[in-house]
Amino acid sequence: MHPERYMYLSENDYRRLCQLGVQMQISLPGLLGEHGEEVQRKAQWLLEEGLVLSVGTEVESEAQIKAMETHSLKKSTIRRLLNLPGL
Repeated sequence: MHPERYMYLSENDYRRLCQLGVQMQISLPGLLGEHGEEVQRKAQWLLEEGLVLSVGTEVESEAQIKAMETHSLKKSTIRRLLNLPGL
């Protein structure tokens, strides 16, 4: 699931899904803005709200790794990522 890409879901929809036991995983490219600013904002919001259980790299090629090298994350975002349950 790439919940950050579902633009038709509201903030309350995401909260309700989590209350129902849905575990959210966002993608690192989404968080870095590779899928556009709107997806990036939603991924950031999901992370800030504590609705994210994990982050997937979604890496399928060396070109994707190189594309991610040009991005950076805020320190607060990195701290949130490091505090996810699986890390």
